[in-house]
Amino acid sequence: VLNSNDTIADATIANMFIVKDGIIKTPSLDEGCIAGIMRRYLLQCFDKEEILFKETKIEVKDIFEADEIFLTNTIFWHQMGKAGW
Repeated sequence: VLNSNDTIADATIANMFIVKDGIIKTPSLDEGCIAGIMRRYLLQCFDKEEILFKETKIEVKDIFEADEIFLTNTIFWHQMGKAGW
C-alpha cells in the first residue's frame, strides 16, 4: 500500500519489512503504516538483540532491490526470499 508520497506504508493486512545489506528496514509510523503489535514486538527484539534496523521511507524500487522481504501481523509472519540471519 502506497501513501500519498508514493512510498510504502504497509501491506493490506500486514506490516512490511525489507532487508538490504544486513539492515532491516520498515516504514516509520509517519509513513502511515499500522502500529501493529508484532511490528512493535519485533522492533523491541531487534533493539535488544542489537540487530541493525531502521524505520525509514521505503520506495517501490527498494522492494525489488531488497535481499529479503517479510510481512507480519498479529497472527502470521510470512517471509519472501531466503533467510540470511
